[in-house]
Amino acid sequence: MEREPSVDTLRNIHSETVLRGPCPGRSSAEGAGDRSRSGGGVGLLGAGCGKTQVALLERAPTYCERVFGDDHPDTLTTRNNLAAAYQSAGRFAEAIALYERTFTDSERGLGADHPHSAMYRELLISARNRLRRRS
Repeated sequence: MEREPSVDTLRNIHSETVLRGPCPGRSSAEGAGDRSRSGGGVGLLGAGCGKTQVALLERAPTYCERVFGDDHPDTLTTRNNLAAAYQSAGRFAEAIALYERTFTDSERGLGADHPHSAMYRELLISARNRLRRRS
């Protein structure tokens, strides 16, 4: 059985995903974080989203939800980054479910007119469109 990561490990994963995005070096449409915040560097998650990176990202939203709550901006960002990683890995059903939850929680916590809510709505629409084109 796999040991639960320490709070410090989860905090580092959270920091990396919020600051660098899920897969540094990829475009937003492919599931990357905002390169302007990352300086184009490669952090904890490496240059792409492999199984190990996705596995680490899967733990970060749980940490954020526990510490910050479901609709806190850091929780939303971390959950969105996991959805982007799923999308990048071709796991569209999981990505869309997380995008939907992120969008719903963002509307509730930040408001429907907040720029982040609009961004999460667009990412959800984009993921749905990409899934339709693949089908």
